[in-house]
Amino acid sequence: MIILVVVASYFFILMANAAALRAIDVNRLQFIDGAVLGLTYYISIPMLFILLSGRIGPDFLKIEDYLPYEDLSTTFVIFAASLVVCGVKIYLPVLMGHGRVASFSKSVPVGPTLEMPANVRRTNRRPKFRMGYVHWLFALNLAIYFASTIFVFIRAGVADGEHWYHATADLMSESPIYIVIKYFSNFTRTSVFGILGILTLRHPKDRFKLVAIGALVCVSDLLMTFNRITVIYLGVLLLIGSWNKIYHILCGFFVLLFGGVYIGSLWPEFRGQVSNYGYSLSGFANAAAKAIEVNSRSLPFVDAMNGLFESFSFAVLNWEVKHYHYVRVDFGAYFTRPLGVIIPRSIWPDRPESFALLLGRNFSKSELALNSYIIGEPFANSWLLWPSLVIIAMIANELVYRKLGQRDPAWGFIGAMIGFAWWRFDTSFLAVSLLISLIVFTAMQAFLGKGGTPIARAKARALGPAHRTPPYAPGNRATVGHGHRRGRQINAR
Repeated sequence: MIILVVVASYFFILMANAAALRAIDVNRLQFIDGAVLGLTYYISIPMLFILLSGRIGPDFLKIEDYLPYEDLSTTFVIFAASLVVCGVKIYLPVLMGHGRVASFSKSVPVGPTLEMPANVRRTNRRPKFRMGYVHWLFALNLAIYFASTIFVFIRAGVADGEHWYHATADLMSESPIYIVIKYFSNFTRTSVFGILGILTLRHPKDRFKLVAIGALVCVSDLLMTFNRITVIYLGVLLLIGSWNKIYHILCGFFVLLFGGVYIGSLWPEFRGQVSNYGYSLSGFANAAAKAIEVNSRSLPFVDAMNGLFESFSFAVLNWEVKHYHYVRVDFGAYFTRPLGVIIPRSIWPDRPESFALLLGRNFSKSELALNSYIIGEPFANSWLLWPSLVIIAMIANELVYRKLGQRDPAWGFIGAMIGFAWWRFDTSFLAVSLLISLIVFTAMQAFLGKGGTPIARAKARALGPAHRTPPYAPGNRATVGHGHRRGRQINAR
C-alpha cells in the first residue's frame, strides 16, 4: 500500500512538473523557469530510477542509503519541494497581475489581459531585444570568465600538478581578493551560457557557431577547474535551441543518459588521478586509463548515474532529515548566511559559514562540502517553515532578474541559468550572483548609456544632429515601424 501511494504521488509530481514546463516561454526565460528545469533534471528524472530500484547510496561516501518507500519523511520533503517550485511557476503570473495561470494542458485566462494585437506590437512598440547590448554583455562576461578562471588556474598551481580541489581551497584561504575572483569565475561561467541561449534563438542560422563557443567554454572549464557542471550547462543550451523539437530532445536525452552516465562515473577518479600523473597529455592518458581500471566493476545504474545527476545528494538530504538535530543552524541564517560571503570575516568575525561545509562538518567532522539541493538549507533553518523560505528566495530573485530584463531580455536568460544552478549550490551562490549581476548591469549602463554603443555614439556625433534618430514616442510617425520599409508603407496607407 505504501509503495502504491508513493508511486502515485510521484506521478502527480510529474504532472505538475509537466504543467510547469509547458508554462515556460522559451523566448523569455526567467529565473523560475531555470528552477523548473533544475527540478526536472536533478529531482524528477533520477527519482524515477530511485523508485524503480528502491534505494540509492553512493559507494564513495559512508552514508546510509536513501530508501524512498521506508524513509517517508525524506520522500515527503522531496515531493513537497517539487510542488512548491511548480506551484510558484504556475501561479506566480496571477500574483504579478499578468492574468494567466498554467493548467496541466494549456494556459487559461483568469482575468483581463493587456496583450495587444500582433500588428500593433510590430508597428507601435520598440522591441526590447537589442543585439548591440547583448553582444557587449556577452563579450564582457566571456572576458571576465577567461581572465578570472585562468588566473585562479595558474595562481593555485593546478597546472603544476597540484590537486584541483585542495589547491583552489588553499588559494582562497590566502586572501579575500582570491575569493572575489573565484566568485566572478563561478558567476560568469553560468551567465555565459544564458546569453548564448538567447543568441541561439535570435540567430538560428548561427546556432552551430554559438554551440561551438559553449563547447569551448565547457572544455576550458573542465581542463582548468575539473568541474563538470558546464557540461550540464551545455546540455541546457542545446535544449533551449531545440525546445519545440521533441524528437531531438528525446534523442539527446537517451545519449546523455547512457553515454553521460558512463563518462560521468569516470570523471571523479580521473580528476583525482591527474594530480598523481601530472598535468600533461601523457598524464591525462594515464589518469584516464587508471579511472577506467578502477571503475571496471559494474555498478547498479542507480549508483552509476551519480556522475551525471549528482544524485548522491538524495542520500545526503535523507541523512539531514533523519538527523535534523545534528545540523546546528540558527533560525534566520538562511537570509544572513548569504551576507556572510559578501562581508569579509575581518568585519564580521562570527559570520555564518557555507551551509555545504557546515553540513559536511556535521556529517563527517571534516571540511567536506555536501550538497542537499535547494531543500536542505531551508529545512535546517526550520523543519516547519522551510517551504516559505524557498518561496521567498524564488520570488525575490525572480523580481530582480525581471527588473534587469527590462533593459534587455538577456538578463532573464542569465537568471534562468542561475535558477538552474541553484539546485547544485546553496543560497550563498544566489546572493553572490545577484550582487555580481548588479555590478555587471551597472557597468554596462555606464559603458553603453542611453545612446547605444560607443561606436554608435561616435558615429552620431560625426554625422551631426540632422542624421540622428528622433526619440521614440507612441504616435510619432517618424518612428513608427522604426524606419523600416514596412513602417513607411503603413504610414503611407
